[in-house]
Amino acid sequence: MRRFLSFALVLWTGLGGGGVEAKERHLTVAFTGDNGGEVATCGCAHSPVGGLPRRKTLLEGLRRGEPTLVLDSGNALFATESTPDATATRRASLLLDVMGELETAAMPAGARDLSAGAAFLATEAARAHVPVLSVNLMRAGKRVFEASRMVTVGGLRVALIGVSPRGAVHGSPELEGADAVPRVAALAKTLRAEAKADVVLVLAAAPFNEALLLSQTLGVAVDFVLFSHDGRGTGIPLPAAGNTLLLSGDRGRAVAVLELSVSGPGRFVDLGEKARRLAAYRQLQATVKETGAREAALKVGPEREALGRTLVGFERRLTEQADALRALPEHPPRGFSVAYRMLGEDLPEDEALVLRVHPLDPLLPSRYTPHPNP
Repeated sequence: MRRFLSFALVLWTGLGGGGVEAKERHLTVAFTGDNGGEVATCGCAHSPVGGLPRRKTLLEGLRRGEPTLVLDSGNALFATESTPDATATRRASLLLDVMGELETAAMPAGARDLSAGAAFLATEAARAHVPVLSVNLMRAGKRVFEASRMVTVGGLRVALIGVSPRGAVHGSPELEGADAVPRVAALAKTLRAEAKADVVLVLAAAPFNEALLLSQTLGVAVDFVLFSHDGRGTGIPLPAAGNTLLLSGDRGRAVAVLELSVSGPGRFVDLGEKARRLAAYRQLQATVKETGAREAALKVGPEREALGRTLVGFERRLTEQADALRALPEHPPRGFSVAYRMLGEDLPEDEALVLRVHPLDPLLPSRYTPHPNP
């Protein structure tokens, strides 16, 4: 399978006038978020997307390439925070079963994962072998779930820290989300220093403002904050002070594929940023050319003078963008790229999983008809 990261990263450290080449390690992190209880394709009239059968096909394909770590950033199990009915509860159990079968390494306890109560989440997740994490969900001053776990994939030691939303939990007055920032900061420091974590990922099932505060406050203590809660869908990476905030949602329609390459220390550099900046630079180049042509076609006068001032501003911005492009490192010791894979009709559905999903679709039978593999 073609990989997003195809460049060579080499780190040399001087030892007595010589050097030691650092081994480059690769890891694919595939994660979902804001699934909201969806197990089947969307109810779209044309080109329906999503569904667990396609998710399974995609993840199995990724695993045939680079070493792959599967995660969920929370709010996977239910569509709302209200007490679920029997069908929604059965879908949540199926979701956890499939997440376990797909070797999901962790998920945080999000608000919509707790709709049936913490006991349901703990029991069903344990049965399905899906680790649930939360550094800050408390009951009588004690954590309800494990705060973190360490996994080793592709030769990289990856620390996973779960975060729940701050405040009261709907329908569970005995539970409360404490302030996550100091807890994550202290834990991340320990995981770096004592557990020798190569990569630290925060699974933040919390509102965007809380996830953003985590990202901005933690800085280089963590590498990525994977966020769910607000149903914001997918988007470009949001850099903070040393780490990056990523989101993936869209109610089970997409899987975020984060590819990492590590050959040394430092912060992860977004390898897609250069492509985005180059596209913006070329667009501005075209604007400058068009504006210059318009100015040249005008006679001397107020309109031409105004257009000339606009052109000067565009040219200044073009110079600034060129400087910013040159400042981007060519071969960073830590690089990443992220892409969002829509679970569309180009992906065959796992037929055995279709048979398990079909009876639980809420709009059966019109919404979801199993499609044969092409």
